[in-house]
Amino acid sequence: MQQHPGTHFLIGAIEEQTPNSVKALQYAGAVSKENYTPADVLAGKLSQPVCGEGAAFFSLTEQPVNGQSIKIVALDIFKTKADTAFERIKNFVAQAGPFDLFVSGTNGEKKSHALYQSIAQEILPGIPVTTFKQLCGEYPVASSFALGMLWHRIYPGLQGKYKNVLLVNNHCDYYSCWKLELG
Repeated sequence: MQQHPGTHFLIGAIEEQTPNSVKALQYAGAVSKENYTPADVLAGKLSQPVCGEGAAFFSLTEQPVNGQSIKIVALDIFKTKADTAFERIKNFVAQAGPFDLFVSGTNGEKKSHALYQSIAQEILPGIPVTTFKQLCGEYPVASSFALGMLWHRIYPGLQGKYKNVLLVNNHCDYYSCWKLELG
């Protein structure tokens, strides 16, 4: 954007399930072999997450479109085990905060569900929490689904109510923490 001021950029990706890709993910233990409901994902009692897929494309510009924007203020992407992710996320929140909404990437898997609950209860007590993977399932770039939901203000009551959003997501041992500013 610095090299081409005033230009609109279209970025995106597609994650599509195929029978072979699902089998490979199941074999690797990255997704469940069972079918579950969104309520099962929200309950956080699964041994493995539900396989998902999605496509997202975004227009990047220097200026808001129709007065609406999502600005990525801070971003941290890292690989670690769930038991050490908490401290890294805690440090991100301390440096990037404050936040008034937490978008949780909980995927129904017991170990990650516990991590997301700890974030909500210990790092962000009293901050509203919403989730998205009960709608899209687990896939490497599911954060794009959450960004799309934020853009379209699908979350009930979001319009004008929240400005500083923390989005935390993981896929296997890969984590991302986003500070998003809604405008």
